[in-house]
Amino acid sequence: MPSKVDPVTKRILKRLDELTGLTRSPSTGSSRRDTQGTKLPSLHDVLAGDDIWRIRTLTFLREILPPEDLYRRRIEQIFREGQGWDGSFADDDANKVLMALREDLRSGNLHIVSGLISAKLQADFLDQAEHLLENDFLLPSASLLGAVLEDGLRQVAARRHLAWEGRSSIEKLNKLLSEVNAYSAAVAAQVRLWGTIRNKADHMEPESFDRQHVEDMLRGVRRFLKEVVA
Repeated sequence: MPSKVDPVTKRILKRLDELTGLTRSPSTGSSRRDTQGTKLPSLHDVLAGDDIWRIRTLTFLREILPPEDLYRRRIEQIFREGQGWDGSFADDDANKVLMALREDLRSGNLHIVSGLISAKLQADFLDQAEHLLENDFLLPSASLLGAVLEDGLRQVAARRHLAWEGRSSIEKLNKLLSEVNAYSAAVAAQVRLWGTIRNKADHMEPESFDRQHVEDMLRGVRRFLKEVVA
């Protein structure tokens, strides 16, 4: 797992860990464990629990993945077709897909999963950043805003079928999108500034910017997501 993981990815990984930890173990087919490794009742005895897990899984994937995403489509197909009287084989297959998605995220290959944050999650993260700012937590607020901005840039690049080498960054994506005139030079300059603020925040350099910078960044990222990403 990369040493530096942005707050957006951390949140998604945490939920995937919860979902994969609450499914039955593929090796036993009859037991499951929670995130602390404690054995839970047999899923054969708690059939209703299976249904709840499937609903939660689909709800989460539909929030973070677009309809055309292969991970989402595969799990929807598995749940739709099902196997076994209690769907046990289907659940095991779905769990494997979730684990593959989790590993792709952990390895930093975010660009292969397009449109990772839905508008709903973007709004949630922006509200969190605003709350942090209101309580004078400038560094985490700026860092979170930068993570949301970077994901938005990834989505714009993915829609234009643009590729990049290695891990993404605001600077790298902004340069790539500027070269194809995805937005104006003025917007590109603003994105560069936000990228600088995000980097300073990630490197714990609070003397490099002030509250006004983060307030401007919050308003600007909201506008960028609405006008460019949406």
